[in-house]
Amino acid sequence: MRKIPGDFNVKSGTGRGLIGRRTLLKGSAALAFAAPYVLGSRRAWAADQLVVASYGGGWAAAMTEAFHKPFTQETGVQVVVASGTDLAKAKAQVRTGNIEWDVVELSAGWLATGVLDGMWERLDTSIIDLKSALPGTQHEYGVGMCMSSGGIGWNTAKFPAGKHPVDWQGFWDVKKYPGRRGLMTRIAGPLEYALMADGVDPKKLYPLDIERGFKSLDKIKPHITNWIGAMPQTISLLQAGEVDFCQTAAGRVFIAKKEGAPVAYASDSALVSPIYVSVLKGNKKKDLAMKHLAFQMRPDRQAHFAELTSYAPTTDAGMKLLSPATLALSPDVNKPGVAVGDEFWWADKFEELNKRYKEWQLT
Repeated sequence: MRKIPGDFNVKSGTGRGLIGRRTLLKGSAALAFAAPYVLGSRRAWAADQLVVASYGGGWAAAMTEAFHKPFTQETGVQVVVASGTDLAKAKAQVRTGNIEWDVVELSAGWLATGVLDGMWERLDTSIIDLKSALPGTQHEYGVGMCMSSGGIGWNTAKFPAGKHPVDWQGFWDVKKYPGRRGLMTRIAGPLEYALMADGVDPKKLYPLDIERGFKSLDKIKPHITNWIGAMPQTISLLQAGEVDFCQTAAGRVFIAKKEGAPVAYASDSALVSPIYVSVLKGNKKKDLAMKHLAFQMRPDRQAHFAELTSYAPTTDAGMKLLSPATLALSPDVNKPGVAVGDEFWWADKFEELNKRYKEWQLT
């Protein structure tokens, strides 16, 4: 196993240091927000522009409203959102020196994998203030800008209470809950869910038992009607009735429900982890990109993003600014069915296992 440069500030596989929502002071200030504003996706090289590779969809709209738009208003620097963040594309840009993305939103396993491959710039902590960061949320090569929660989603118009799975064992139980299933095409997430479905204690997932996980995936594979390549598709598939139950993210469901979509999320059986944002190695706009990451760590900006999405801040000061309603939706890592993701475990395994997973989908 290759040694990983840098140091994660949470022990591998334990979830130690991550703070449950009930241990935090409840704030009472609700933040107002305007309608989403999303800049067009296009290549940009000008010094007064910053390109952010994003997940897209409602997430990108919330990122723009909470971070990108006010950053532009404060600095005069236009932020261009390029939907379709991708590890392989990011690696190719670093390898060739043809950097198109200044800031990259990362999926599970990407930070550690990229650290091994020398893909990210080290954070400039003279610019980025991490003093208020919650333990276990930051790394020297990536800012943990919020806490994500991945789990099961369904259409409430079709499946009332008692008619849908609320945990991964139920998702795997096609006799008790018949219907079409959807899982993401990337391995990080589905492998953990497969082990939880097979009876592994969510608090003791890591190190992941790879072979046991794939055997569990074999059981659900015949019932997966949609292999989903991008998280925004999970909501559109549920709304269109093309899947009955699928892997999704709490924030996606939260945003869709605010827009009137009949969707829900099983918060008591989730995989919780920081969402990291990094700067590509060799970036000519490194200093500007670091300023943007620093902007994302401001407590008021983190709280605004949480009010838009339900994704919890990674700063104690940001948590204290949340309205009681949003605080109640933030991930509670103390629940017995909630697992804490281990980015470190995936470091030198993600690419090999992701390739195996994609080939397995085709067999």
